[in-house]
Amino acid sequence: NKYRGSTYFLVSFDVRSEKFNYVKTPEIMDHHCTLINYQGKLGFMCCKKGVEIWVMEDADQKQEWSKIIFYEMEGFENWRIAGVTLGGEIVFVNAMLKCYETLYVFYYDPKRNSMRCVEVEGTMVEDIERERKHLLLIWAVPNLVENTMRL
Repeated sequence: NKYRGSTYFLVSFDVRSEKFNYVKTPEIMDHHCTLINYQGKLGFMCCKKGVEIWVMEDADQKQEWSKIIFYEMEGFENWRIAGVTLGGEIVFVNAMLKCYETLYVFYYDPKRNSMRCVEVEGTMVEDIERERKHLLLIWAVPNLVENTMRL
């Protein structure tokens, strides 16, 4: 899809043949979408007027996509999809936060169609808090596991 003069493609890499392959995508997929591992399958989520989850059903042969979930949510235009937990919950964070605002993380469970909110404490930046004009850019990484083994 084209956005601001750029073209986006989704490709796969076959480690056996060492070749790249073009992956067909639905028209809705653009730069606002996030690739995810959805229950062991390639998926992507879009968050415009709500949450849409698309899953590739047959990655080897037909490359067919199924829209499995659409959940309308108001006020999430400024939120970013951080990923999916191992339990299948979709993680949302506010992409930009004023230094004096509280950071919240939302977890949406598509199986139960429920949302829970977690307040993250200790995110204030005291040095710039007084100015109250700086924005913080938030990057969240769900399921991060650090490996202390040396290579």
